[in-house]
Order: sequence, then C-alpha cells, then structure tokens
Amino acid sequence: MTHLGSRSVSSQLKVLGLSLVLLVPIVTVASVWNITNQSRDLQAVTLAYGPAFDATNAVLIEMTEANAGWSQVMGGSTPLTRYRLQRGLVSADLANIQGALASPSLRAADRARYAALLDTQRSAVDSWFRAAEAAEAAPAGVKGALSARSVLEADAMDRFRQFRDTNRALLEAVRVERDAAREGARDSVQLIVAIAAGTMVLAMGIGRGGWLLLQRSVSGPLERLRSVVERQRDGDRDALADTETGAAEVRALAADFNGLTHSNQILEEQQAVVLLAHQLALDVAKVVHGAPDLDTALRTVCAMLGEGLSVDRIMLYTHDESGAIDQRTQWHR
Repeated sequence: MTHLGSRSVSSQLKVLGLSLVLLVPIVTVASVWNITNQSRDLQAVTLAYGPAFDATNAVLIEMTEANAGWSQVMGGSTPLTRYRLQRGLVSADLANIQGALASPSLRAADRARYAALLDTQRSAVDSWFRAAEAAEAAPAGVKGALSARSVLEADAMDRFRQFRDTNRALLEAVRVERDAAREGARDSVQLIVAIAAGTMVLAMGIGRGGWLLLQRSVSGPLERLRSVVERQRDGDRDALADTETGAAEVRALAADFNGLTHSNQILEEQQAVVLLAHQLALDVAKVVHGAPDLDTALRTVCAMLGEGLSVDRIMLYTHDESGAIDQRTQWHR
C-alpha cells in the first residue's frame, strides 16, 4: 500500500481537502440534529410542561381555598372564601392544563397519558364539589348522634383526599418530564459547545497533519535536494539526491537531477579522455622530434602511448611509399 507521503502533492492536497469537506457536513448534520432536539425540549418546557405545572399548582391552591371555605361553612362560621366561586377558577385552570398538555410539542403517547390523568383529576374535582354541596345542604342531626350530614361531610373530606392524590400524580408526572426536558435542553447546549470545540480541534488537527505531511513529503526532501546541489556546486561531483523519500514530484525531480549528474560525469570523463589524447599527441610529437633515431622514437612512442592510454599492448608499424610494412615496434606490460 502506497504511503500517503509518497503520493503526488496534488493527491495529498485532495486528501486534506476531502477531509475538510467531509468535516463540514458531518458537523452540520450533528449540529442541526442537536439544535432540533434542543428546540423540541424548549418548546415542551415553555408551551406544555411549564404552563401545565403552574396551572396544576393553581388548581391545588384554589381547591385548598375552596375546601377551607367549605369547612368554615360546615363549622357554622362565615367563610373567608366562598367555595362555590372557586369552581369557575378551577375549571379555567383545568382547561389551561388541557390546552398545555395537548401541545404538538409532546409525543402522542405522552398526550394520551396526560389526558387520562387530567380526566381523573377533573372527575375528582367534580366529585368533591358535589359532595361538598350535598353535605352543606343536608340537615344537621341530633348532637352526639351520627347524622346524614356527618356522613356526607366525611365523604366530602374523602373526596378531597382523592383529589389531592390525583393532583399529586399529575403534578409529579409533569414535573418529571419538565425537569427531563430542561436537562435535555442544557445537555443540548453543552453538546453544541462540545461539537464546536471538537470541530475546531479536529480542523486544527487536520491542518497540522497536512502541514507535517507536506513538510515531510515536500519541504524536507526539497531541502535535502538543495543541499546536494550545494555540495555539487562546491565540487563534490559524486553527490546524489535521495529518490526513495518524498512526494512523487520531488522523487521524480531527484531522479532527473541524478540523471543529469550521471550525464555530466560521462561528459567530464569524455572531455578528460579528449584532453588526455591531445596532451599525449603533443608529448609524442615532442619526443619524436627529439629522438636521435627512428627506433628510439618508435620505442618511446609505444611506451608513452601504452602508459598514457592505460592499455596492455601497443604495436606500431611503419611503411614505405608503396605501403609495404618495413618496420615493427611493440610495447606491452
């Protein structure tokens, strides 16, 4: 498998760009999903659970005041609150609870469950008012004897306890869901912050990784290639570039540089041979002109050519005007 750092620069940039491009929709989808959940929780708190909780508390307060007024009436004193007047207030609050808990921000199953609890509480409220009115209308019995009024009064008190139980059940159910929705909204805010921070860290990581990758595959190899060029400039003709590391373009450039170096070496060797041949020809000409006789000149020329050309054997022939060989001379190691 090809290492990413050995691929071309364009491939590396494509990988980095694709990473950033993929990061954006992923973060966007996660953020939208989280914001949707947060919006649903906030709507549930503000449109359903909050108003329903307050209205349920109001029903409890109004029913408690109604029960206190009724108890004063039954005791023969003037009530501070006429309990019959509370029925309209309680009915209005029950309607508010019904409207709040029917909000579309709640799930259908939750709306059905709350509707059942509300119906139970409404029935308990109606039962208490009927029992309270019946007890108030009943004639007082003989003192010390159990009268119908006392029975009805006890029934009304029992009905009020039933109301408080139904009120407490609805209030607890709404409170639990309200607190859960609030917690969900807070968690959504924290998650949004975490997503933003994570995105920033991830983007910085991708940027740093890309920088390190390009440094390792481009900047570093180019710096080493530059060092080889400087060594050659300073006279080290055998210095070669590294063709095993770096991006594809850098390795191709290093291979071309090494090829150029080999070509220059071959050219220098050829130039050296040509120069040697020219120098050898000049030296031979000087020897020939200074030799006392032909034999000495031939032997000296053979030795000079053999040593100068680094060969194992040299043979020289002389011929006359007709082309016939008239003299041979050889040299060998």
